[in-house]
Amino acid sequence: MDNYFKFTGEVVNFKDFGDNGGNVKVKGIVKELYSNSPVELSIFMYGDTWNNFINQHSKYDEYVFEGQFRIRVHYTKSKNKKEYLKLVADKYTRLNKPNCKRFA
Repeated sequence: MDNYFKFTGEVVNFKDFGDNGGNVKVKGIVKELYSNSPVELSIFMYGDTWNNFINQHSKYDEYVFEGQFRIRVHYTKSKNKKEYLKLVADKYTRLNKPNCKRFA
């Protein structure tokens, strides 16, 4: 699949957009051939996925998010086109790790 992402990380913050869903800020590690890079991603969720997450979330717990890439197109007043890449999670899984190591 070309339009698919899967990311594991620790939820460090979230924002509820009311009836329009919300997003979570996730801190994790991208594993590369010779080193690992810490990253922080903003992942959006909508509808039932977001409502279920809000009802059972726990800050600083580790989750696996899976979903798709979406591009948001915005035109400025001067007719310039701007494109923003968004990660939209269709599902998530909470990892049960009692002694979860927090990212520095």
